[in-house]
Amino acid sequence: MSNIYHVLSIAGSDSCGGAGIQADLKTAMGLSCHCCTVIVVVTAQNTKEIKKIIELEENFIIDQLDSVFEDIQINVVKLGVLYSRKIANLICTYLKNINKKSEKKLSIVFDPVFVASVGSSLIQNVQDIKYMLKIICPISLIITPNFSECKTILKTLDISTDTDIINTSIVNLCKTITEKLNITACLLKNIDINQLNGHTTPINIHEQTKKHYAIDYLCLRKCKTTLKEDINKQTLIKNDPLNNSNSNLEENTFFLYDVYELKTIRLPQTDIHGTGCTISTAISCFLSKKYDILQSCIESKKYIYNCIKHAYELGSNSFGLNHLTASQEQNKVNKKDDIQVTLLASDLV
Repeated sequence: MSNIYHVLSIAGSDSCGGAGIQADLKTAMGLSCHCCTVIVVVTAQNTKEIKKIIELEENFIIDQLDSVFEDIQINVVKLGVLYSRKIANLICTYLKNINKKSEKKLSIVFDPVFVASVGSSLIQNVQDIKYMLKIICPISLIITPNFSECKTILKTLDISTDTDIINTSIVNLCKTITEKLNITACLLKNIDINQLNGHTTPINIHEQTKKHYAIDYLCLRKCKTTLKEDINKQTLIKNDPLNNSNSNLEENTFFLYDVYELKTIRLPQTDIHGTGCTISTAISCFLSKKYDILQSCIESKKYIYNCIKHAYELGSNSFGLNHLTASQEQNKVNKKDDIQVTLLASDLV
């Protein structure tokens, strides 16, 4: 009997099949995992627009959750669009209760779907977004915002792109977001620091490189240090990545971080449907296979690269991800090295 790893996706349905739950199912199958699903919203959409969104009743969402957890061993949960404060609170409360009952905590991957790939806003109330980040991030292992979602997070967290980070580096930006979200890891996808600041300054060598490469940045919270009575003496406390609540930490506790650059060649297809859903589910699958966070992100970056490389025409406004070919390419050795990984910064004790 084959050994298949289980993951759970809590997300929305995409009627054109490119993103959402449909993308999650294809990703999991492509990576030899079984994906259980809890659908919180259904959409009528295509590659051009979202025509309608229907939020499912709370009782039915709970019925779906109960059905999965009562029968199937789940260690990793991927969260996609949560849509409303009500759903976010329901999911957060439910998963916290699961963690209380279980010896092993759930690894939760949070894909903050605030805006659909067709440009439609899925969560319009900034206060709702702030509430979701506040309750979901502390129970999550990693968050995976793209450029648009990162801008939303910066705005929501009251980090002014004009003053607070106008002179910052990408490393400091990664650390700031990870720290303020109170989360173990943050994968910032395709971020350009000058775009975030709205600068019109000439492109320097680093930004020019990004014209040829698709670059993501992974910030990992590796441990925390607490200053004791002797301010010069630091006691190292290992961070538990599956239980990153900081409610009991002392006021003078701070964290140490590693920041990595994950780089692939930028492929010509500009409009692709379902990349965010796919990479977050891929990370979930690799976590379920006992990969660590860094290796899960590296393998997921490789998977999405091959999905895009072999993309097909889906509709009039975007390409679709080729999960079948990506699955076949995943373990092949590419002479050109599909992905380059660089440690940009590492805080020392």
